[in-house]
Amino acid sequence: MNFLELERDLTAYVAEKIGLTVDTDIFRGQIPDSAAYGAAVRITGFPENNDYSQDLVMFQVYGKYATRDEAWSLACKCAGLAPIYGEKTEHHVLAFIQNEGGMNAPVLIEDKGRRAQFVSVNFTAAVLTRSA
Repeated sequence: MNFLELERDLTAYVAEKIGLTVDTDIFRGQIPDSAAYGAAVRITGFPENNDYSQDLVMFQVYGKYATRDEAWSLACKCAGLAPIYGEKTEHHVLAFIQNEGGMNAPVLIEDKGRRAQFVSVNFTAAVLTRSA
């Protein structure tokens, strides 16, 4: 499986579902240094899987915002993403996505001398590669 392609697909999928724009206010992998605030989708790991018919992947949606309200908004939108079953992206079928560990409350962080509200939501997905 091409995990770069999968991370791009997950980013596009999440962006569409929660009303954000890829490469403007949500990014693949990390929030770039050029963006003071925003969200990102990143693959964080691969849980042990005894069912070899599909790959399992853990991913995280996280955000860094100027206000606690903006951070809460991202978290609440993400909480509404799961569970899902049988959704298609450009290159994959998301057999399921489930939330892992609930929703974290925003926390205040220091980032490059700036105070920001950070929040994250974690998911596990079962993924199949779509045939051409």
